[in-house]
Amino acid sequence: MARNEYFYLPADHCPAPGDETAQPELVLPDGEHRHLAKVLRHAAGDTVFVTCGDGRVFECTIESVAKNHTKLCVSRVHFNRSEPQFKLTIAQAVPKLNRFEWFLEKAVEIGAFEIWPMQTEFTEISPTKKKTERWRKIMIAAMKQCGRSYLPNLAPIQTFDEILAQSHNFTHRWIAHAATPDEQKKSLQFNELKTGQNGLVLIGPQGGFSAAEIQKAITAGWRFLTLGPTRLRSETAGVIAAAIILNQHLQ
Repeated sequence: MARNEYFYLPADHCPAPGDETAQPELVLPDGEHRHLAKVLRHAAGDTVFVTCGDGRVFECTIESVAKNHTKLCVSRVHFNRSEPQFKLTIAQAVPKLNRFEWFLEKAVEIGAFEIWPMQTEFTEISPTKKKTERWRKIMIAAMKQCGRSYLPNLAPIQTFDEILAQSHNFTHRWIAHAATPDEQKKSLQFNELKTGQNGLVLIGPQGGFSAAEIQKAITAGWRFLTLGPTRLRSETAGVIAAAIILNQHLQ
């Protein structure tokens, strides 16, 4: 059985888009090379996949394994492999940092297109640059593990109001909040989701959105997304919301 293992190579180390045939050879350096050779014990002749995070996956045959690098021969290029056709952005209030890391991993696996860390009225965490660098590494590992061709964009942390101000760029907008009977008409209608469209879902902190934030969303015409009868952790809510939206679009 083919192992179908994925390795990461930044896009600037790969052929330019549209010019893949001009550079049929790739070189895996450093950590990716060590993982291939020392951990997984691949050898010349094996087939592996290289994702560069920009929508391309290179199917390769190992040409040679040296001390510090691995040479690969590209046999085929796959575009948008394992990518949802509905582009979902998740604006997630940042919970405790270890829990946010779990969320990032799962959001990549599920198929999020972009992830926007969000500062709300009840959010307590302010991430540092060092943390955001670690987050990117976690997302790259998740992209490789699930065989995606696209690495979701991780935006800088933004406030609730800043995110609302950008929301006109999205076809669909939801806030994860239990709708009252009068608000049901604004709830998510899955039959409205179309291929090629995009959506933005807001996930609040552990204490929920403030009354003022909910009112701003109502005034701006956002729809409500109810995630079930139980009270979920913030990071769990983000994953469940993404799974509901993307899975329904596939129906």
